[in-house]
Amino acid sequence: MKLPVKKRVHDYYETSYEICTGSGKNQTCTTHYEDHYTVKWYAYTTAGGNILFDSYDDSWESTRNNRPNPARYLSAKVGEPVAIVHSYDNYIQAVPEAIFNQTVAVEEEFKDLIPNQPIVYDFYRIDRVMPVGVKMPPTDVKKINYTLNMGLRKLGPKKQVNINLVIVNTDDPNYRYSLEFAWKSGEKNDATIIIGSTDYPKIDFVEVMTFGKNKGNELFKEYLSDELFTLEEIDTEKVPAIILNKISKHFDRINMAEFEEYESAIEPATWVKWLAWLLSIGLSIGLTYFFHRHDTFGNEMRGWRHGNFHRY
Repeated sequence: MKLPVKKRVHDYYETSYEICTGSGKNQTCTTHYEDHYTVKWYAYTTAGGNILFDSYDDSWESTRNNRPNPARYLSAKVGEPVAIVHSYDNYIQAVPEAIFNQTVAVEEEFKDLIPNQPIVYDFYRIDRVMPVGVKMPPTDVKKINYTLNMGLRKLGPKKQVNINLVIVNTDDPNYRYSLEFAWKSGEKNDATIIIGSTDYPKIDFVEVMTFGKNKGNELFKEYLSDELFTLEEIDTEKVPAIILNKISKHFDRINMAEFEEYESAIEPATWVKWLAWLLSIGLSIGLTYFFHRHDTFGNEMRGWRHGNFHRY
């Protein structure tokens, strides 16, 4: 996922409005037109989407043409790695109990060591390396993060994968289940690697988490975790190289269609249930009142006009 080109795009459109004079039948209206000159600053990417840095609209073409390029657009470099958010239907996150047997207690066990899921910031940047309670030098974090991001420039579009690396201060491999429960398995294209390190850079354990409890990626999990664990220590060059290599060879992005069976288990939010209940009660009362009046007054009226055969 990279930024192959950026471009300043000029465009034009018209809006119309009416000015009326007089009143009634003597009113006269004239249609007037207003010119609009626009500019948008785009970055076109290989990540399946484009980035809009800014836009501007003016009624004067010369003002539009002389509009300076925004600083963030100027600083974006062609070829640098990018991350873009895409929306999709996530059946697992809608009904996590359908696939996770753990209770909230599982998440609570390591609650102080659960990081937030990475998010895209500054238009297209993302921090993939998350040290949690570990005294990891910032230079090591930056180096691994850079290598992973650069590797994903080609690997991202090819394998449709997103990489997260959590380096956590615990030697308990069960931490993986707490993170999995808290993140509800993550996003469908996530490959989340967990390295336990109670004395950085020593490696205590390695776990791999992909969407849907590693469904379809069982071998990928085994190959990656085994090779990383044999390092014994976190090496800022070898760790990202192994991750990228194993993803290239063995990772498969799961299709959400694999989990459509859980769609029927999705329940509406509590406030929706209460609203539906109140509406049904109100409708029931309204219909009862309507039919009561209908029976009391309507039948007498019909009997007077047409004869009421129900009484004889």
